[in-house]
Amino acid sequence: MEPDESGGKAVTFSVLVAVYNAAPYLRACLDSILHQSVDELQILCVDDASTDDSAQILSEYAARDKRVEVIRLDHNQGQASARNVALTRAKGEWILMVDADDLLGEDALEEMERTMKRFPSADCIVLQLVRFGTAQATEHEDGPTPDTVFTGAEACRAAINWKLNGLYAGRRDLYMRMPFDDSSRVYSDDNTSRIHYLLSRQVAVSAGEYLYRQHEASATHRFDLRRLDFLAANRSLRSLLEQHQANADILMACEEHCWRNYVGLYLQFQRHWSAFSPQAHQQIRNAFKVSLQAMRPERLPRGLRRSPSWLFVRPFSLFCAYRHLLNGLKKILQPT
Repeated sequence: MEPDESGGKAVTFSVLVAVYNAAPYLRACLDSILHQSVDELQILCVDDASTDDSAQILSEYAARDKRVEVIRLDHNQGQASARNVALTRAKGEWILMVDADDLLGEDALEEMERTMKRFPSADCIVLQLVRFGTAQATEHEDGPTPDTVFTGAEACRAAINWKLNGLYAGRRDLYMRMPFDDSSRVYSDDNTSRIHYLLSRQVAVSAGEYLYRQHEASATHRFDLRRLDFLAANRSLRSLLEQHQANADILMACEEHCWRNYVGLYLQFQRHWSAFSPQAHQQIRNAFKVSLQAMRPERLPRGLRRSPSWLFVRPFSLFCAYRHLLNGLKKILQPT
């Protein structure tokens, strides 16, 4: 390969690993990347102000393998921001992220290289998603088979509802045009894959596997005020799709996705209401009020917005009254 502009040897892949208190899983994650059967590899690990042994583990790996580079942050910024810091040091022709508690499957990068050669117009190469954890057996998620190819718009549309996962390598140019969406602490980085797909000429599916660890310690499994970031992330997705001139079909899919998330999340907060303080109650109401105002109901499928369970109601005070009425009716009609 040709040297990069800084005089060093160019690399095929830059793998970004945002690390925050991941010590129990970090060695397995790094080993799964280092044991890949490709040579041109850069591993950029960002220690997001961990308070456990993560920093020590990263130093250990960096000392014994020059492919591992460590960046330390003074204060916790969240995954998306940490990945964006790593992007400033990425040299790879292709960039992908691996969460610090997840694994790359054996030969995953080699399989991606095969797909790249077969589909030279592809700007994103998607991995197969495999879920695993101590409480369940390994599960291969249903999705497109290897060598499936989408247009950028098709891939974006499929990714709105995760019919196409967001675990992929993208060309460096995509990340320069659209870094990780860090508009909220959690959830918003998922928007990045949808925009990268939209901007791609083609998106191709590889046989390589990404092993996603499921456990209760994950930030996305805890129910607390951070769940409100889901609302902010959905608003950001809508804005980004509009900014990048997504077609009407994609915008309609986005609006349905946002509305279903909005109603579902409202019902979850309703069930956990007693666990929050009066100050938190006001924060929750404000977050839902802002998101409801941003909705574009004219983009919702007619059948959905007229369905009693999903009826679009605004303003927020009227929405709350309607959900309260529905809840009362369900209790009356529920067989005893």
